[in-house]
Amino acid sequence: MKYVFVLFCLLLKFVGESFAQEQPGAGQIALAHSDVSSVNDVFSLFNNPAGLAQLKTREIGFYYSPAPFGVKELANAFVAYCEPTQFGSFSAGYSNYGFELYKENKFAIGYGKKIANNFLIGLSSVYHSISIKNYGSKGVIVFNIGAIAKLNEQIGIGFAINNVTRSSITNESNDIPTVFLAWCRSKIC
Repeated sequence: MKYVFVLFCLLLKFVGESFAQEQPGAGQIALAHSDVSSVNDVFSLFNNPAGLAQLKTREIGFYYSPAPFGVKELANAFVAYCEPTQFGSFSAGYSNYGFELYKENKFAIGYGKKIANNFLIGLSSVYHSISIKNYGSKGVIVFNIGAIAKLNEQIGIGFAINNVTRSSITNESNDIPTVFLAWCRSKIC
């Protein structure tokens, strides 16, 4: 248990930056995206692809936020579908963020599988395109990975790395950030 705590503290050190909350799911937003270790719906495709392995039936989800914080330029929409099979769960989705001057589109496919009784892994591939009016548009493929380990019925640890390949649309190294998410959930409290 000591090693788990040290690892958890070390992982929190890397999560020092804040990013826009443009991920889908009412439950995920209500929990401030602390659901990395317990995601279990179709929007796992965008949050932590390992969560896809927890789905037992096919799901389709729609999410739309027309004016977050009262600003219509921050509008975002998501649609996702997941099909669980005996080989794991396969998923596809689309997201749209922005307005006519600046727009981001993402087309995603993902896979999640239960490796052991208490260990899940997932991978997603996302075509991420950015369009800026009068400047054109460009896109790149990024890969996301995730895992969830259930230590027991009350404690679970999850992590996800978005843009694990550090793909970039331009020559700048930080235009699509590599984001590391780690969380521990407890049902004890």
